[in-house]
Amino acid sequence: MKTHLVATFLCLSLLGFDISFTKAQRHDDFLSDSSIIQKYKAAPKSDITFGFFSPINQHLTFGYEHVISNDWILSGHLGIIGPGFNLNTGGNFSGITAPNPSGAFASCGAKLFFNEYRYEKLQGFYIMPEIVAGYFNYYSAYYINQLGWWGSTITVKNGVTQYATFLNLGYQWVMEKMIIFNIHGGLGYGGYKLSGPYQQNLNDYQMSNFYDYLAAGPLAFSGGIDIGILFK
Repeated sequence: MKTHLVATFLCLSLLGFDISFTKAQRHDDFLSDSSIIQKYKAAPKSDITFGFFSPINQHLTFGYEHVISNDWILSGHLGIIGPGFNLNTGGNFSGITAPNPSGAFASCGAKLFFNEYRYEKLQGFYIMPEIVAGYFNYYSAYYINQLGWWGSTITVKNGVTQYATFLNLGYQWVMEKMIIFNIHGGLGYGGYKLSGPYQQNLNDYQMSNFYDYLAAGPLAFSGGIDIGILFK
């Protein structure tokens, strides 16, 4: 039995050494190829992106990224809440119209790349810690029934302060050194603070949709597809 264990250990050790040696050799070959080095140095270092599906959830998202080192990129996003398609028909509100939000949010994070043999600085599989914060208002119309046979409509303003932190996974492709395509998803924790005269109604609806991300209690979920252009 001991002989088998020793033999297995030696085989695994030799296999690990062979893999390490092969990886080191590949790395040396990668660094010694002058054409690859020149191509990598000439690759774009920045991009501007747009959240392709963001208008579906009534907001527009714009992003900017810049290469800091070979392994990580600084990433930031700015979102405008309001423009786009309002898919809600009132939700749990007692009012006669759907909420009409307006506001903004911002996020920042760092993309950490794992593939050391990248030919493009902005391409590859990554993990990205991210922080998001924002504020938006709801202007909603409510019908107030008075004395059982007539009523009036009033418009009220409620506010939401939102904040969350995420751990994102994604992959982005560079095409023809001009276009970048990024698909990503994330999981994290979030919270919010309400203000306004109809906080309970706002709480009923807003507990799940924060435009840049969705939430279920303290858990938050994000994801999307970004398309943009590259520049140096």
